[in-house]
Amino acid sequence: MDAESSGKGDLTPKGRLMRDRIVEATADRVFRLGAADTSLDDVRREIGASKSQLYHYFSSKDELLQAVIDLQGQRIMGAQQPELASIDSFESLRRWRDKIIQLAESHGKIGGCPIGSLANELAPHDPSHRAALAVEFDHWEEQLKQAFARMQARGVLAARFSPKQLGHLFLMTLQGGLLFVKLQQSSEPLAVALDDLIRMLEAS
Repeated sequence: MDAESSGKGDLTPKGRLMRDRIVEATADRVFRLGAADTSLDDVRREIGASKSQLYHYFSSKDELLQAVIDLQGQRIMGAQQPELASIDSFESLRRWRDKIIQLAESHGKIGGCPIGSLANELAPHDPSHRAALAVEFDHWEEQLKQAFARMQARGVLAARFSPKQLGHLFLMTLQGGLLFVKLQQSSEPLAVALDDLIRMLEAS
């Protein structure tokens, strides 16, 4: 029996650790250099794994990239907590805004938005990757929608606004803003855009 998997094909703790190392190393390299400049041999050399180890967990680069999409989606949502899940007022909305700007300053200058960059590179060429990326964006938009719904429930956001449309608007603003962060090496355009949106909502 393979030392890194059980008789049922499930990963052992050792196997899970190796698989996670492969996915994390690939995600980090893709974020820095892009998927096109990341081969299975690049990943194998980076983590010191054998070719047989790599193919034990992933039969192809496409399968590995699918795992990278899942990981980056988890990372993005996790990085916004607890601020995103706590939005129920303009004060807490601004705390989330501050977290976003902090993340943009520390990571966005390198590769923009991790799943936004993946979408730009992968979605035009692979329907399965496009579908997986759409799920991640839908989840992010749903979290924003719920945030604005909580604000409305507390009476701090005007009832005429649609939480779903606001979620879409803020997500689109984030994606465009993060692209400018990468291009201009500054989080200021994103900060200005988010501040303008928040002031517009607060004044309505």
